[in-house]
Amino acid sequence: MKSFPLFLIAALMVLISSALWAQDASIEQVTVYPDRAEVVRLIPVDLAAGEEELRISDLPARTVPDSLRFSVRSGEGVALGGMEVRTVRGAERVQPRARELESRIRALELQIQALANRIQARGLQLRLLESVVSEDAGQGGDARLDALAEIGSRAEEVLAQRLAHESERDQLAGELERLKRQLADLGQSQRDTLEVLVPVRAERPGRVEIELAYLVADAGWESLYEWRLDTEAARLMLVQQARVRQNTGEDWTDARIRVALGQPALGGQLPQLRPWTIDIARPAPRARMLESAVSDAAPLASAPESMLQGSEMAAMYRIPGRNHVSGDNAPRRFLLAEHEMDGKLGARAVPRRQTRAWLFFEAEYGGEAWLPPGRVSLFQDGAVVGQTRFTGLAPGGVLAESFGVAERIEIDHRLVRDTRGSEGLVRRANRLEREFEFEVSNRYGRALEILIIDQLPVPGDERIEVEMTADSRSPDV
Repeated sequence: MKSFPLFLIAALMVLISSALWAQDASIEQVTVYPDRAEVVRLIPVDLAAGEEELRISDLPARTVPDSLRFSVRSGEGVALGGMEVRTVRGAERVQPRARELESRIRALELQIQALANRIQARGLQLRLLESVVSEDAGQGGDARLDALAEIGSRAEEVLAQRLAHESERDQLAGELERLKRQLADLGQSQRDTLEVLVPVRAERPGRVEIELAYLVADAGWESLYEWRLDTEAARLMLVQQARVRQNTGEDWTDARIRVALGQPALGGQLPQLRPWTIDIARPAPRARMLESAVSDAAPLASAPESMLQGSEMAAMYRIPGRNHVSGDNAPRRFLLAEHEMDGKLGARAVPRRQTRAWLFFEAEYGGEAWLPPGRVSLFQDGAVVGQTRFTGLAPGGVLAESFGVAERIEIDHRLVRDTRGSEGLVRRANRLEREFEFEVSNRYGRALEILIIDQLPVPGDERIEVEMTADSRSPDV
């Protein structure tokens, strides 16, 4: 009878020892792509000789299962088997911040309940004092006066204690409501996680370091730029930043962060051509023709610098040191690079639309890496002049951008001739001639090349001819 419990305990010990829990699976490195991230964890494990099962839990639910990869970084005579991945349904909140708020809310609720009990006890004391006064109502003399004085003094103490408890309760209740609002603002659902089990076989006991790498969704980065123009030197300082976000539910703490210029979302397969057929055009319904005509109409018009790594085909920036990115989708900015560009400063204008000129800067980009699209903040001599959207630029390409209105350039756009007439005897033709004149005055203390952008009408019928008059200046482009 006594041997059965011992046998059961020994069996449980064998089962427990055969499963190794990865307690310290710290995040070593994160490579962030525009729409995902690759996380690398280092797992130190003390192995016994033989076969065991390594269990890694609390991985983000949005981990891509097919991307999980195990490898032995340090240690000899260790072999890894096929892994098993399963989803663990949990009651914990997604974000560490939410879990912290829930813990503080529970603690405050207990404190408020304790204060409510104390307030109730003070009420019982007051009712007891009232009953004593009622029982002694028929007595007189000095003894009664002394008793009343003692009861009054005691009642004041009880009332003061109750008032202090109520004041503390109200303060805690206000803090509780504030924390509940913060928790509601997070708007997170119950947390699911992934658990991975992988067999490990060691030829000899010892400590090994296992590397786990996987891809996660709900993470990415985008480029932000500051373009700072020095008009006196005709020089542009291009500051490139990365704004990293991740909403995986786990913080990237004390990790090496890299941002990659690759785009895995585009896939690794070359697009395939499909059969292209042509046919005789068939008349379209009038409503559809009108809709097409409308849609086709043209519309009216200082942190350390990161290190570039990789190759020409797959470049990435390594952020210096170790960094922290929280898992609650809060953005974090990192400086990637600064490029100084000497170029040509001029002005451009579209007088037909506005009689103003814009300062324009052009320069050739001589950096090593492609500049991805992103939002740009424009500065002219230290002053903010606006924002624009950058479409991206490859090394060797020309960067051209306007930097606000050139206040000292005046443009006068006027119509100097507008004549109408007809010509021909048999086949009469109507003729319309319009002559415009541009007068540009540069009030700056330096010469500037000014580009005037204008347009000619486009005939909508083959019987209409458009040409420039003989005394017109031919366009440069």
